[in-house]
Amino acid sequence: MEVHSLNTVKLLDSKPDSPVAIYHAALLEASSIRGNNLNSAIQKRFFKIKEPIPSKSVLTAAENDFFTQYIERNQSLNTAENYSRLNWEQSRIMRVIYNRNHKVSLAMHDYAYTGGSFGLKQTRFLVYDIINERELKLKDLITEDSLTRLNQMIGRKLKQDLGLPMDESLINHGYYYADIEASDNFYLVENGLVFHYNNYEIASDKGETDVLITWEQLSGLLKQGFR
Repeated sequence: MEVHSLNTVKLLDSKPDSPVAIYHAALLEASSIRGNNLNSAIQKRFFKIKEPIPSKSVLTAAENDFFTQYIERNQSLNTAENYSRLNWEQSRIMRVIYNRNHKVSLAMHDYAYTGGSFGLKQTRFLVYDIINERELKLKDLITEDSLTRLNQMIGRKLKQDLGLPMDESLINHGYYYADIEASDNFYLVENGLVFHYNNYEIASDKGETDVLITWEQLSGLLKQGFR
């Protein structure tokens, strides 16, 4: 895969002490003709682009949008007392998590500070079937009547990771829900599926959370022929 990257710094105005905005991004592109569908899936999943465009243009368009918002939202606030919150930053870094058995897991790590008390971080994943040239959703892997069992597995595994008794409610430990539902924001690894929950999705102060369910545990839940 080819890597396209951008690293740009722009001043808010021409003053010597002007606030600045920083944009840093790295995008992976499948270089073969057969990779066109993968590139389209990347653009749709990570950049919400429905009609594919050249990969180099993806980062340029995202960069222009970031700096346009920076100027429009901050020009009227550009006074010394606001400077500490006018130094915007966005970092969008894509990487390969898994690439075996004709399937690939890609991650997009996205961090943005656009004023306020702190920045926001999230990670999204794309699982792609290279042979059939399509993105894989959870419904493509797990039978519908197995979802309840999968949710129970995720809840038990999270309790195990936290060192909690199985009969203890997650709600008592800062989580929003007693049961954690499987998410389409998952990725493949060598020994199973990892379900990823970003900040504030399942709790307010737990950060990003990964829950691994092994292939052995998933035996009987997977659709026939997936592996």
